[in-house]
Amino acid sequence: QEHMQETAQKAGIKLPVYSVERYGPGHMPAFVSTVELAGMSFAGEPAKSKKQAEKNAAMVAWASLKQRE
Repeated sequence: QEHMQETAQKAGIKLPVYSVERYGPGHMPAFVSTVELAGMSFAGEPAKSKKQAEKNAAMVAWASLKQRE
C-alpha cells in the first residue's frame, strides 16, 4: 500500500482513495475494498478485516497498473 502511494506520487497521479464495504452477519463480517487510482477503480477480494481488504484492492490495482507499463 505504501509502495503504491510512493509510486503514485512519483508518477504524478493522485493518491489512491480507498472505500470499504462491510457484508455478512455481525459475528462473521466480510470486507470488500475498492481503490480509485489514476482515474480507474479496482475491487479486491473479500477479506476478514478492513486492513486486509484494502491490501487486496491495492494488489489488484498494482498488478493492473504494472501490466499497462
